[in-house]
Amino acid sequence: MDFVQTLWAALAPVVMEVLTIIAMLAVTWLAAQAKQRLGLEVTEKQRDALHQALVTGITAALARNADGQDAVDAAVEYAHQSVPGAIKALKPPPGVLESIAASKLQLAYAGSAK
Repeated sequence: MDFVQTLWAALAPVVMEVLTIIAMLAVTWLAAQAKQRLGLEVTEKQRDALHQALVTGITAALARNADGQDAVDAAVEYAHQSVPGAIKALKPPPGVLESIAASKLQLAYAGSAK
C-alpha cells in the first residue's frame, strides 16, 4: 500500500495538469462552437433583414408607380439606407442586390396578378 501512495503522490500533479489541460481544451472548443453558432444566427438575421428591406423597397417603388429597372434601383437604394450594417457584414458581390430585388419585383408582379 505504501508503494501505491508513493506512486500516487508522484503522479498526482501530472494527472491534475493533464486534467486541467483537457478541461481548458473543452472550454475553448465549446467557446468556438458558441461563437460559430452565434455568428450563423447573426448572419441569418442580417440576410433576412436585407431581403425584407428589398421587399419593402420594391413595394414602395410600386406604390410610386415605378416599374422595371427603376423599381429595382429604388429597392436597392432603400436597402442601402435601411440596412447598411447588413450589407456591410454580408458583402454581397456586385449585381447580387439587383438580382434579388428583380426577383422580389417578379414576385410582387405575380402576387398582384392573382
